[in-house]
Formats: sequence, structure tokens, C-alpha cells
Amino acid sequence: MNVVILENIRSAYNVGNIIRTADALGWKVWLTGYSPSPFDIPKVAKTSLGAQHHVDLKQFGFTKEAIDAAKALGLTVLAAEITPQAIPVNTYTNS
Repeated sequence: MNVVILENIRSAYNVGNIIRTADALGWKVWLTGYSPSPFDIPKVAKTSLGAQHHVDLKQFGFTKEAIDAAKALGLTVLAAEITPQAIPVNTYTNS
């Protein structure tokens, strides 16, 4: 099982696109913070193109709750952020 956790993503269009991508990959989508939900924000639903009805969506109030839930399921948690210390995703190995 794979889950993408979206933390404070402002753009409804980006969230909708990620939901569509997760649907294509068979991943779950967990929204945290102020990331908009397709069930509350029409722009997200429009951009999701119906994928919101096929993806397992869950809303968490705080990112830590989503991370704890992922760890409880035995999932590895990775974070994506632009920093000088970031590791390029194409070079990451789970070791």
C-alpha cells in the first residue's frame, strides 16, 4: 500500500492533479492542514476529474497524525521539500 500525504498544499488544482495521479497509481491520498478537499472545494473536484470517487481519501487535522497512522501501518515515510540537504528522488534507496 502506498499513501501520499499532502501537507498544506494551497492550490486546489495541484491537489486535484495529485488525486488523479494517485488514482492512476492505486495510491491513497491523505490530506492534512489546509490542503483543500474535493468534497469541499469545487475546483479540486473539477481538477480531479472524478478520481476523488475512486481514491481512498482521508483528512487529518495535523500532519503528525497522518505520519503516525502511516507508521502504524508499517509504511516508510518520505518527505519532499526543496532544501540544500534534499536527496534527489531518483537517487533515493530504501536502505
